[in-house]
Amino acid sequence: MQRYRNNAVTAIPILIPCSRDEQQGEATFDQFTGPVREVTGEDFSTKTGRHRKFLDSMREDERQHFAAVVSLLNAIEKRDRTAADKARKQLSELRAARPSEVDGEFDRQFGGLIAPYYGLPPEQAEKAWEIWHGRRLPPRIAGDEAKILSYEISEKLALGVSPVFWWTGRKFTPALFCSDPRLALYVFILTRKRWGVCPHCGTFFEQQRRDQSYCCIAHREAHRVARWRADQKAKRSKLNSGKSKRKAGKHGSQKTR
Repeated sequence: MQRYRNNAVTAIPILIPCSRDEQQGEATFDQFTGPVREVTGEDFSTKTGRHRKFLDSMREDERQHFAAVVSLLNAIEKRDRTAADKARKQLSELRAARPSEVDGEFDRQFGGLIAPYYGLPPEQAEKAWEIWHGRRLPPRIAGDEAKILSYEISEKLALGVSPVFWWTGRKFTPALFCSDPRLALYVFILTRKRWGVCPHCGTFFEQQRRDQSYCCIAHREAHRVARWRADQKAKRSKLNSGKSKRKAGKHGSQKTR
């Protein structure tokens, strides 16, 4: 499993639209105008409960996507194959469940034309069609956890996160402006990295240490057991596969003299 380290910059401000009484500066970023403020650790703290405001503004599928992204990020950093596979499966299922009415009817001819762009043969037109409409990841990405994570987060940030030059009223400073406050969650976990999702129960929790991966000790031990069982199953499968190949070679046809 590929090793990944999150060494993101932590000093750049994350901005969201706000009311006048919360205003810390003005948005003058292209078409964006109005009061903005910088998000802080308290906005996403599970202790203050203010993080619920962001989570509650999400639809259920959006919350599931965010949880899966956080889980995959943590799993890659911890080299946790069991948690990574679980997160990848959840992200794949969320893509496949995207509303069909947005896509329109399947066009086989168009699917065949775009298939080579994704490295697919024309006969896999339907798979290419699903990739085009976001229901499936391209093959060059789908097999790599780090690429999946990059793709999923980049796709979200493209919806409304912009690098800007912010006038605070006293000085200019670079910042990241999230036109939708919900997107600030994704930026926050990348630049601050204080949230975790328990790989055993899927609960959000605030990390007290950088190496904290579980919401409680009991779930840490339960997940360790699950990982051990998954590893043993993989080893047995590999061993049985090797025995089958040796058996087939032993009883296979031999060259006659």
